[in-house]
Amino acid sequence: MTPEPILTIQALSALQDEWTALYERVPDAAPFQHPGWLLPWWEKFGSGELISFGVRHEDRLVAMAPLFLHVWLGRRQVTFLGNGVSDRLEFLAEPCWRDAAIRMVLQCLAGERNRWDVCDLQDLPPSFSLPCPPPDGVQHLVSSSSVCSHSVLPPTREEFERALPHRFSRNLRRCREELNLAGEVEFQNVQSDAEFGIALDALFALRSARWETRAPDVSLSGKIEAFHRDAAGRLWKAGKVRLFLLLVDKRPVAALYGFLDKQRFSYYFSGFDPCWSRFSPGSLLLKYAIAQSIEEGARRFDFLRGDEPYKREWGARFDLNLRLLLWHRETPVDTLPAT
Repeated sequence: MTPEPILTIQALSALQDEWTALYERVPDAAPFQHPGWLLPWWEKFGSGELISFGVRHEDRLVAMAPLFLHVWLGRRQVTFLGNGVSDRLEFLAEPCWRDAAIRMVLQCLAGERNRWDVCDLQDLPPSFSLPCPPPDGVQHLVSSSSVCSHSVLPPTREEFERALPHRFSRNLRRCREELNLAGEVEFQNVQSDAEFGIALDALFALRSARWETRAPDVSLSGKIEAFHRDAAGRLWKAGKVRLFLLLVDKRPVAALYGFLDKQRFSYYFSGFDPCWSRFSPGSLLLKYAIAQSIEEGARRFDFLRGDEPYKREWGARFDLNLRLLLWHRETPVDTLPAT
């Protein structure tokens, strides 16, 4: 195995096809590790310089560590690409090469430690573990990070509906019946490129409408919306994105955006028109999205980060993402990030 430093966006982009093929070979890879997500992230938010690594076995790319080096809060910090807008990040590696590849990447980082003070690798999955101690001179700490949750999905939508809490299920039926009286109701699982563009516009409009009644939705301002439009478009072409709409009299009143891949749906965000809130359009559309995901073979529904109480109604199990800190003896202790 040989490491391959990747220090420019041109070099990183040139690996896109091999990187995509590697992603498809990793059974538990998350969409936030796909080049269709991370390349737009760098274009919109990248700062500092790339300090990424590929790992090859013979001529085959078997692992990727998409990292960058930047100054943050006065320290030189190495972080995963995708930080901030991604709910799960990790080293991307074929299972049989994972341990050796991570060990090699850590050795490469240790060899460059005169350039950085700390590596702060956040949003690692609950199952993450280091396969070996870091190289000599590098210390580490794995700690709990953000709350995450998921539901295990049954084989059929009928089993899913039967498993919902009785009172919750009854309330959903009542909302649907009342919504039927308000107009012609249609649920849509977007299929065509033309529908995708219209649905994406509706999603952002509904997000804005909802947040105008509270506070500005900073998560979708400026660069963030541009990033999502770019990344969603790329992952749509790769067959990973799902967009669902709830329409009343042909007018969108709720939209839901996520990713379906490797028998797992990742629910990213949604929006609804607050004028229709009494009908719980977001919950009705979420029920439809889960049922559609089951029909497409999903066996897990990831609610991603956050411990919002509503997730328990859908049978969510809560866990903690992890955070890996690496530093070395030249790093002043008072500059280490809080854990």
